[in-house]
Amino acid sequence: MRSESRQRFSAGALLGLALLFVAALGPATPTAAAGVARVTLTAEGQPIAALYWSAPKGSGKAPAVILLHMLGRSKEDWQSFGDVLERSGYAAIALDLRGGGDAGKAKLVADARAAFAYLSKQPEVDAGRIGVVGASIGANGALLFAAEEPRVRCAALLSPGLDYHGVTTEAAMAQMKRPVLLVASEEDEYSARSARRLERLAPGPKAIKIYSHAGHGTEIFKAGVGLDRELLTFFKAHL
Repeated sequence: MRSESRQRFSAGALLGLALLFVAALGPATPTAAAGVARVTLTAEGQPIAALYWSAPKGSGKAPAVILLHMLGRSKEDWQSFGDVLERSGYAAIALDLRGGGDAGKAKLVADARAAFAYLSKQPEVDAGRIGVVGASIGANGALLFAAEEPRVRCAALLSPGLDYHGVTTEAAMAQMKRPVLLVASEEDEYSARSARRLERLAPGPKAIKIYSHAGHGTEIFKAGVGLDRELLTFFKAHL
């Protein structure tokens, strides 16, 4: 009996030590979105909530992408694509536009500029390789910001409009000599028509992708048409 008790005690002690060792090590593998953090930007003295996906460690300075949401939506609309960018070697930042994106042209551009400034200061980001992608009114804001900021390497516009709530795009596109990708869905008639018009106006490198029955803005990601791949291909070519 004493021998049996000693054996049980020894086995229990070993198991306990093993569990303590594993607990001390912590999780073996981080989640795919381990690099995402909630940060606060400042635009014109006002705080702006944002999500920041840091570039993978050990890969040198990485390119980065600014993500601008649709009217009345939020930075969380970009959660899945931000994860995709991080896994693909990019840093990224998505922010809550002031007024939900309906605060006017000047504030849209200032918000995008605050995101650009934040990215430029991150030690893991190559400040000379920053692009921007926006959806709906965020696409208009992305184009306006890129047209006036020469350090933005390229812009991707999901469901842009010639005029969303007074934020117009034709003049900005006529000045945009850096690469532009325009995306829309055929049944989203105003956006598809706007994308085609902007594509004709663009003086620099340009590409257009018109899907069918894919929705509007960031909704296109959910349509299973390969928008993730289209954007990654574009950014790989131009960042």
